[in-house]
This record gives sequence, C-alpha cells and structure tokens, in this order.
Amino acid sequence: MLADPLVDWTALGEAAGAAVLGALVVVCDFGLALTGAVRMAEARRAGAGPAPAASFAMLAAGALVCAGALVVALLAMLHKT
Repeated sequence: MLADPLVDWTALGEAAGAAVLGALVVVCDFGLALTGAVRMAEARRAGAGPAPAASFAMLAAGALVCAGALVVALLAMLHKT
C-alpha cells in the first residue's frame, strides 16, 4: 500500500477497536443508569414506598461504570509514553 511506511496499521486498528468497545460500554451502562432512574421514579410515583432495590442497583452500577470509564479515559490521555 502507499502509506505502509508511514502508518502503523496494527496500532491504528487496536486504537480504533478500543475506541469502539469503550463507546459501546459507556453507552450501554449509561442506558442502564437511566433505566434504573426511570424505574425508581415510576415506583415513587406509584406510591410503592421506598424505591425497589433492583432499580437502585441498576442506577448505581451504570453510574459507577460510567464514572470508571471517565477516570480511565482521563488517565489514558494524561499518560505519556
């Protein structure tokens, strides 16, 4: 190929794959957090007393994974090779 001496295609492929995987994980976990929050609000509106533990667990797990992904992304950007 024309750009073979200039581009490390293996490293570029690994970086692109990691970006796609990271984006999928963050989107799915943010959706999990939103689903938990909506279910907690619906249970509160319906007068179910305290919010169900499963909805809170969904909200907490999604939020923690999103926060962890943010920390990993910041550390990756600040890491000097």
